[in-house]
Amino acid sequence: MELLFGRIQAGFSLPEDVTPTPGVQYAKCTAGTVPNVTVISTVGLSRFELASSTSDKTIRQELFMMFRDGEVPGTAAAVLHQFVAGYLYHRAAVLRGEVLRKEGVVFPDTNFVGLYATLPIYYPDEMWTCKVNGGDVILCWLFPITDQECRFISQSGWSKFEALLEESQFDLFDLDRPGVV
Repeated sequence: MELLFGRIQAGFSLPEDVTPTPGVQYAKCTAGTVPNVTVISTVGLSRFELASSTSDKTIRQELFMMFRDGEVPGTAAAVLHQFVAGYLYHRAAVLRGEVLRKEGVVFPDTNFVGLYATLPIYYPDEMWTCKVNGGDVILCWLFPITDQECRFISQSGWSKFEALLEESQFDLFDLDRPGVV
């Protein structure tokens, strides 16, 4: 992962009142192959076989978010942990096109209410799946989306949403970006 995301600069400790996810840690990586971007990633989630909701497959994956350097929300690792804990509890994989939501906004002082799961398009295709002992590990990019974008995905589907993203050419690392719909 460091080949793509950059060197691990820090790990995150969870507050004492938060239930840990045994075997899963959260790391901050910088100076990776995408310029001026900091990555917050799970490390160790791929140890777990997670069920696909659309097939009989089991999936091993790592989840990550990307932010402009210097603009990583202080709660980014905690937000990632909240979703990981829920998916691990159900032993469910996060699939492309899924919207992960929680009560209120995802990050303070933004208008984002959920995270969208998709392919790590800013990295070479051959790196989207990594070969490790025991099988393939899929990298899943999560980026914040607005309420209008959530509704659009629900009504029109994720493939139409991704087509809009491609047309819009918005900076998806920007926490001040406008919605695409």
